Amino acid sequence: MGSKRDRSESRERRSPNQTVSNYTDDFMEDLDLPTLPGNIPQRLADALHARIKALLYQLREARTERYVQTIEIRLVRETLQAVLTAHELGLSDSEALYAEFRHLVQDLGYESTQVGFAKIR
Repeated sequence: MGSKRDRSESRERRSPNQTVSNYTDDFMEDLDLPTLPGNIPQRLADALHARIKALLYQLREARTERYVQTIEIRLVRETLQAVLTAHELGLSDSEALYAEFRHLVQDLGYESTQVGFAKIR
């Protein structure tokens, strides 16, 4: 039998992007993909951050305004792309932005799939 975790122990928190990385790191290294530069221009970081904040605001509004499904789907896709771009570029608060995005999308009735999100029927 497995031992149960003591509730006083904190559970390891991992980014969704890191959940399978231990299985795939060697494969990704073998692909020899070009790396991104370590620092991006501040104006790009600021613009991306402003775009993400605006998109997150619109997702909050989508819940109260009850947008038609095509607009809602477009907002979810655009926000996911922006948040993943922030993560890829290494913005300092990208993990928090992704967590906020996940929470808002779940509130709208979407569930996480292997690739993206799907509306729960």
